[in-house]
Amino acid sequence: MVLYRLLVSAVFLPVCAMFLARCVKGEERWRDFAQRLGLSHVPTNNPAQTLWLHAASNGELNSVLPLLSRLRDRGMQMSILITCNSVTGVRLAEENGYVAQLAPLDFRWSQTRFLKTHGISTHVTIESEIWPNRIHALHARGIPCVVLGARLSASSLRKWQRVQKIAKHSLEKISFFSAQDSQSKDRYMTLGLRPEAVGVTLNLKSLFQTKTPELARSARANTCLAASTHPQEDELILEAFKTARQSWPKLRLIIAPRHPKRAADISVAIKRFGFRYVSRSALSSFDTDKHDILLADTLGEMDRWYAQSGICIIGGTFQSHGGHTPYEPAAYGCAILHGPKVENFQPEFKALRENMASKLCETSQSLAAALLELQEGDVQDEKARISRETLSLNGNVDQLFDEILNAVQPKPRNPS
Repeated sequence: MVLYRLLVSAVFLPVCAMFLARCVKGEERWRDFAQRLGLSHVPTNNPAQTLWLHAASNGELNSVLPLLSRLRDRGMQMSILITCNSVTGVRLAEENGYVAQLAPLDFRWSQTRFLKTHGISTHVTIESEIWPNRIHALHARGIPCVVLGARLSASSLRKWQRVQKIAKHSLEKISFFSAQDSQSKDRYMTLGLRPEAVGVTLNLKSLFQTKTPELARSARANTCLAASTHPQEDELILEAFKTARQSWPKLRLIIAPRHPKRAADISVAIKRFGFRYVSRSALSSFDTDKHDILLADTLGEMDRWYAQSGICIIGGTFQSHGGHTPYEPAAYGCAILHGPKVENFQPEFKALRENMASKLCETSQSLAAALLELQEGDVQDEKARISRETLSLNGNVDQLFDEILNAVQPKPRNPS
């Protein structure tokens, strides 16, 4: 831990400079900067019994919102404070009715100040947010640390193994651990996770519930969504779209980039292909008689795009990003197409392919061919049905929630 604290201390000034620059540019508020340093906080309803839930950003937070709702239904009485690493994550939490703020950076003093300010009973962190100073500060105060939906890739394992002592020092302090998949569980145990802390394996994204009524197949069969795309993927998808439209002229495309700030670059690519398009930020509706493509350059509207699309091309699967969730398009009844880079959801994509519920495409030509196979609405319907069945949560869901609820409920503290 001494080495880790020296390392994070060394980056203190550069990190502060980066966030100060964001404040000067108007990208964040000065209050946001203070929250990152543990110098400002938001009040909770029940300071003595507060569950601190940390989700890095929108994706992680979206995956855990159904869990929070179900835990409340099952009788969890604690106040909930949500922290995120991004301003957009905090905004999403607030829009869903939760008290939220930016997470304190993993400096020892900022974590200590945060914990002194809030009466934290239990800490829950989502997916890959393993911060050594935070875990040490929680453990020193006897506060249970729970990790849910934990994910660790093979490449991340190799990075942690370079600092094996730091990893073990942190992981051995975790009270309850639920991995996203068995491979992640095994990798964390290799790093020093205690076997007795390991609970059920559960991908939180499997709990996803649709929020927007999906259109009938007849109204969306000609619309394809490219969801959460990354650089270089848009061009491949546009090339496939151009080829497919030669045989399917009614086909329309919605491009929803993972990072909307890339909209200007995507606009250039769309113009280069000669398509008629409109940006969501410039117009509220997508007129398929006037436009070939809708550029969805806003945040927080993915449910809208899933509900309007009969087909979904999953981004992050054509470049080395590990792929994004197939659960959401499956829940909305989209026929699924994807590339070969699916490390983040390898078991799910394997099951989809084995059941012939999705199609793996490696080139623009194969993607165009896969699109044309889905030209008929009844074909899309069948693929969507199998996808939903394949990714439905199996087993005793109540038992899973009992175990998680038991993990997050505050334990009586010994009087000192």
